[in-house]
Amino acid sequence: MDLSGVYEELWEQAMISVVIFLLAMLLAALLALKLQRLISAPVAHLADAMHRVSDSRNYSTRMEKTANDEIGMLIDSFNAMLTQIEAHETALREAKDDAESASRAKSRFLATMSHEIRTPMNGVMGMAELLQSTELNERQIEYAKIIRSSADSLLTIINDILDFSKIEAGKLDLEHVAFDLREQIENTAQNLTARARGKGLDLDLALAPDLTREVVGDPARVTQVLNNLIGNAIKFTNSGRVTVRARNLTEQPKRCRFRIEVEDTGIGIDEDVRQHVFDSFRQADSSTTRKFGGTGLGLAIARELVQLLDGDIDFESNPGEGTTFRFDFALDKPEKAEPIDLPIFERKPILIAERDPASCQALVDQLIYVRLRPVYVRDPAAALAQLRLSVAQGNPFAVLLIDEGLPGLYTSELAKALRNSPEFDDLSVVTMRYVGQNAYGPPLAAKQTAVLSKPVRQHDLYHCMTLALDSAGKTDGAETSDENATDIRAPKDTVQQRRILMAEDNVVNQVVASETLVSLGYEVTVVEDGLQAVERFTTEPFDLILMDCQLPRLDGYSAARRIRAIETERGQGRIPIVALTAYAMTGDRERALACGMDDYVSKPYTQEEIGRVLERWHNNAHGRPGSDHEGTNDIYQIDDAMLQHLRELQRPGRPSILRQLLDLYINGSEDITNQMRDAIAGQRRDTLQRAAHTLKSSSANLGAEAFAARCRIIEQAAREAQWAKLSQLVDTVIADIPQVIAAIKEAIETLDDVPPAADD
Repeated sequence: MDLSGVYEELWEQAMISVVIFLLAMLLAALLALKLQRLISAPVAHLADAMHRVSDSRNYSTRMEKTANDEIGMLIDSFNAMLTQIEAHETALREAKDDAESASRAKSRFLATMSHEIRTPMNGVMGMAELLQSTELNERQIEYAKIIRSSADSLLTIINDILDFSKIEAGKLDLEHVAFDLREQIENTAQNLTARARGKGLDLDLALAPDLTREVVGDPARVTQVLNNLIGNAIKFTNSGRVTVRARNLTEQPKRCRFRIEVEDTGIGIDEDVRQHVFDSFRQADSSTTRKFGGTGLGLAIARELVQLLDGDIDFESNPGEGTTFRFDFALDKPEKAEPIDLPIFERKPILIAERDPASCQALVDQLIYVRLRPVYVRDPAAALAQLRLSVAQGNPFAVLLIDEGLPGLYTSELAKALRNSPEFDDLSVVTMRYVGQNAYGPPLAAKQTAVLSKPVRQHDLYHCMTLALDSAGKTDGAETSDENATDIRAPKDTVQQRRILMAEDNVVNQVVASETLVSLGYEVTVVEDGLQAVERFTTEPFDLILMDCQLPRLDGYSAARRIRAIETERGQGRIPIVALTAYAMTGDRERALACGMDDYVSKPYTQEEIGRVLERWHNNAHGRPGSDHEGTNDIYQIDDAMLQHLRELQRPGRPSILRQLLDLYINGSEDITNQMRDAIAGQRRDTLQRAAHTLKSSSANLGAEAFAARCRIIEQAAREAQWAKLSQLVDTVIADIPQVIAAIKEAIETLDDVPPAADD
């Protein structure tokens, strides 16, 4: 059968199919090309524009519309969206500029407010304090107390508002310095004791004996939290006591967590208001605010500070029974902490007579920690019974540690027995009383060894135990005075009529400061502006200058610079300049120190505060006109108290701690200066910051506080990468290091010439 026709037909069909397929492909290609030009290319161009806008954030970009079809509508929508985003971005930028401008205005307002309020406050508080020192009748005394108390309350409110504003603006920076945590807590409690005793309250310390002491952090902020909590406890407690406890939570090689509790027996906090306790400008309720006063910011500030310290704060409360606030926080440990050299006693028996079990337990813990064997009783009759029993058993108590507040103490059989019974001749007596508390009668024994201030500090307790055990069995012991209740007024023959130049333009402040300084035994010359201060300095000898920072004609900062320049030209010794300012903002202290001042006192100041500053510069003066060091050029002052504190850690028979520390300081300073020079050359901010911090800490630990403050300025400037001024600052500090070393060495040699204290 012939199939050729069929094959031919199939071939023709195949060819036709191929032709149709090719035509279809050509048509598809033409359509695709058309669609590419009409749809794909504009979409791709639109996508590319989106990426460019996203990357550059240039919202002023616009796409050109090429057609009125759907793609054109999409381009219109995209351009409209960019217009809205650009308008929104412009509004945000303007709002940001307005916010920053408002923030700057707020900072200026706070600084101005601080100055304008503190200046008259200085007059109110100063005159009230001076008024209280004059002869007044009972009614006038009460009025003066009210004025002073109201001024203190107003100053607290001002400080709270300023601190809250700093926290709110994120401008509150934490220091990172070495300090003694136990000492910080004890000093804070001591400072608030008078307020507690004024309400008839006991203020007790119950710090763990093994509490880690040497830490690195911000001591001022820890103290601020404690002040808020203890102050609140005193304010809301009408009777009973306030107890401060502290202990370690965890301890690691480089970091330690602590818990501090403040417990009171006050009014407590109602259940329905507990959730608002830490809110800003809130107190427990409106009646509380009216009765007790305050801004309601104290606890809000405390919470923020604790959080900055990597911690948390909480409380427990029973209405009508009291409240316990506790806060946990973390502090670093120094790289090379010196061990605390505590005395170790040979299990001597100690009798404690204390009315409060909690206070007594704290004493027992401290004494057991140094291997003493304490026994405690709660009343004089039980104390006498224990003393007689110990003598009868042939193991008499070596020391009687007794609270002067025990009822009927000096009319009891105990007092007579101690004075008249030969069996107690070898007993040493240490009495405890709150600062300012009067003794109830004559000493308990012919040989009362010491008086211990309450709340009892660990160092004082161990020092008294050392004195008492050393004097046990001797008959010529003498009573020691309460070192924490000394008067700050300096006798005129001690001050030797040292001359002070005071630059102050406010008439009220002139009167307040002049009367205060004269009452402290100083001779005062007052000028009203910075130019007069410079002129008087060049023509008359002075021992110290008190310089207000805001002065007419020439401000205090510029006046200090001119005085330093004159000293350099003449080659004379450096006169201490103490800044007096009503500003209290971040950086004010650094600014004063950077321009050549040596210390800083914020207005309003109390007589005690200004007296303490003047006494420090009087005791630690180097190279001032009219001093024994005339003609020398010692730049920085050394805090002898800091060196003395280190000296107290000296163990018998061991090499001098002070000289070892000085050698370490000298050897380390060369490496630090090299690091600072290299960091300046390479603009390595972190290296310079670490080197300045190390030099600051080591200098402060050896008492060179003013020099440490200058290192702190470098540390801050390095943190902010202020290279324009860092080179000169670093050169100045490096040039001063040999003089700082010489001043420290001289101070140590002076201390070595003084016989060691009894507990050395």
